[in-house]
Amino acid sequence: VVKLMKKKGTHMVLIDSAGAGDIVSMAGLASPSIGHTVANVEIRSVLPTVELDPPTISMTFGVNDSPLAGRDGTHLTGGKIGDRLSAEVETNLAINVLPGLSESYEVQGRGELQLGILIENMRQKGFELSVSPPKVMYKTENGLKLEPNEEVTIEVNEEHVGLVMEALSHRRAEIVDMGPVPGSVDRTRLSLTCPSSFSYPLNVNSSFCLIEPILFCHINNNYLFSI
Repeated sequence: VVKLMKKKGTHMVLIDSAGAGDIVSMAGLASPSIGHTVANVEIRSVLPTVELDPPTISMTFGVNDSPLAGRDGTHLTGGKIGDRLSAEVETNLAINVLPGLSESYEVQGRGELQLGILIENMRQKGFELSVSPPKVMYKTENGLKLEPNEEVTIEVNEEHVGLVMEALSHRRAEIVDMGPVPGSVDRTRLSLTCPSSFSYPLNVNSSFCLIEPILFCHINNNYLFSI
């Protein structure tokens, strides 16, 4: 480590030492990565790394080959898209990027929201690309095909609970808990588990959603046997 810096206001200042709780920047490391332990050369033990949940869905990013290509962006080639995705992988551990066919890339993430934010950030920076629909990522253990299972929390008005439960029952959802929303009147909170392949997209009813706001929350749980 040749430099140790700390943010003071809007500027970075050099410091000689840092204490517990300080957020610092270091310069001089050869190939640092998230999860590495930086310590004195005499210390041989390392801190345990945090295990991240594996990606649950994937999308294919490629060159925009439509008749309207080149009208909205300045970065149009597959090489530019690949460089941007490679830079994203260096700072975002929840995303994996695999090379595909014909200047395309398979981007694996933790959900539609995460990949949607990445797409919007790229669009704002002048990237123009084509994107495939999301696909659920399966895995095989002991000869069994497994798919990601998610914990879903829904808050909805009490009179529409039956409609929501009926829609989710067709997606192999299982109710874990149901009760009133604290501090709200006539609002019910549903906690359930649902396979990811049945929760993308999670649309209850288009006309129903126009008059009834619903709060959804997805949390990856584990992998279960896929039917």
